[in-house]
Amino acid sequence: MVLTVFILYLLMMLGIGFYFSKKANSLNAYYLGNRGMNKWVVAMSAQASDMSGWLLMGLPGAIFVSGFSEAWIGIGLVIGTYFNWKIVGRRLRKYSHFCGDSITLPDFFANRILPQSIIDFSIFFRCQSQCILIFLFLFSLIVDNILNLGIIIF
Repeated sequence: MVLTVFILYLLMMLGIGFYFSKKANSLNAYYLGNRGMNKWVVAMSAQASDMSGWLLMGLPGAIFVSGFSEAWIGIGLVIGTYFNWKIVGRRLRKYSHFCGDSITLPDFFANRILPQSIIDFSIFFRCQSQCILIFLFLFSLIVDNILNLGIIIF
């Protein structure tokens, strides 16, 4: 039963993605909605995808393990998110449009930092960024599993 529901959910998500990918006429239109979405929709979407796992599992777990004093994490997240969107978000949206209509952060840094020269370093820069992200993800996963194994063993 659970597998059937999961497969139906997966097929539904793939169908929605396929439908809107055919409806969009460019990659910018598909990923960014032609930059025409309301700023509050973008902010809420980014925060929902960024903090969903942390706020649903991490913060309650930290409060359960260490006590209610860990609730300050939530207050810090709210303050940090506000300043991130007020200071970084507005400038990043504006400059990403001017820097070759960048979609991802590696695209933005490659288009903004690397000068247009005879040799195109942007592919190298994007590959390097992806390698760093994969390394950090794997490092986080390995450390988390080692810590969990230590809790189970001891």
